[in-house]
Parts: sequence; C-alpha cells; structure tokens
Amino acid sequence: MDRLGANENRIEFVEAPSGEFAIEDLQIAMPTGCAMLSERHLKIAPGERVLIIGEPGSGKTILFRAIAGLWPWGTGRVTLPPLEGVMFIPHRPYVPLGTLRAALAYPSPETNYTDEQLVGALQCAGLVRLSSWLDSIARWDRELMEDEQQCLVFTRLLLHKPRWLVMDEGLDALDRGTRQRVISLFKERLKDTAIINIGRPEAKDPFFTRPLHLIKDPHGRYFLPDLSVAFVRQPKAAPAGSAG
Repeated sequence: MDRLGANENRIEFVEAPSGEFAIEDLQIAMPTGCAMLSERHLKIAPGERVLIIGEPGSGKTILFRAIAGLWPWGTGRVTLPPLEGVMFIPHRPYVPLGTLRAALAYPSPETNYTDEQLVGALQCAGLVRLSSWLDSIARWDRELMEDEQQCLVFTRLLLHKPRWLVMDEGLDALDRGTRQRVISLFKERLKDTAIINIGRPEAKDPFFTRPLHLIKDPHGRYFLPDLSVAFVRQPKAAPAGSAG
C-alpha cells in the first residue's frame, strides 16, 4: 500500500502527550474525489460526544481509517492523544478466535481481568447468558449474532475505560433497545470518555452534543495509485537445463 501511494501527499500524524485531539485542514484523497470535514479546525475536548455525519459514499470509513493512521493519503494534520488511551471500533466488530475471556480482554492480556470483572461487564452489556462460557474456545464471530458481537465490543470498553473512542457507524446497526442500553452505558459508566462516532444522517441523537458533517468534493484531490511503481512484472526464470 505504501508503494501504491508513492507519489501522493501524506497526512501528518502527531501524538500529543498532553492528550489533545485535533484535526487541522484535513483533506483525504480518495479514488473518487476528496473528503473533508465541515470544520477546518477541529478540537475535541475530553468527555465530549461528537457525531460526524456523512451521506452514503462520502468516505466515512476512509475518514475513520485516516484518523486511525491507516489511510495516510491526503493533506492536513491529525493530532491524537497517546494511543494507549484511545480505542477504535470499526464498522464490522472484531472478535478474535480463542476463549471468550481473551476476546473480552483484547487487546490486553486476558490475565488483566478477574472473573468478577468480566461477568460484571457482560451483565451490564446485556450478555449475561455468556457468563458461564469465559473459558470456552469458539469462532465467536459465528457463534454470536451481529448485535451480540457489537455488544461484546462495547463490553471491552467497560473493562478498558478508554479516554477517547472513535467509532465507524458504531451505533447505526443496533436495534433500538440495544442502542439505548449502549448509550446508557456511555452516560453512566463511561461518562468521561470522549466519543467520536462517524455515522449516517439517521444516526442523529441528542446523546451527541456536537454534530459535524463530512463533505465529499468530487473535484478535489484524487488518490491516483502509481501502479507502474507498485506492480512491476518480474521476468520468469528460465527452466532448469534450457539453453540461453
């Protein structure tokens, strides 16, 4: 991927030991145009709840990847707090193979949490039925329904208590009851966590205290991968014993 964008400008990523979260003049280069925020200079305070609204095709997932440092092509600056205090929740929840205990503790070692802490977090997240399966090994991405997988990810938040949380449509796919339960967890047990949720227009909710918009400029800077650099056809080796 680095070679694909060898000739493209790069977003500047800065870690702020003071805990600052800021986005300055961000323009994300995409194959279909350019994505940018409605505010050129954005600073998010600890405990603030921000909703970034984007229409379908506006680049919501690429914005999420850009903030996480996984999509570097474009211009501007992203300033993040120390990453040990930040958690990212992608659109599709990640549940690793192994014990349920390890899936809950991820990315920390499973020994970081007691049975009481794990069971208490499952109860709060509405997954009490899983309490007796902590040491069971399974493909949890197949054993659990999509809503349950998402709730499992939110259970991790209760254990890790991050200071900053960035989500890609983290609440959009939840049914109404599950969504309200998760919002209650944020209000009661994670009230000091700053939340940035990148969602669809229908994701508007009074829970979020600050709405922003993601804008797509089809005439802005494109991401044009240099395929001639990335894919150089190597000559086939001559068969053993063939003539020169």
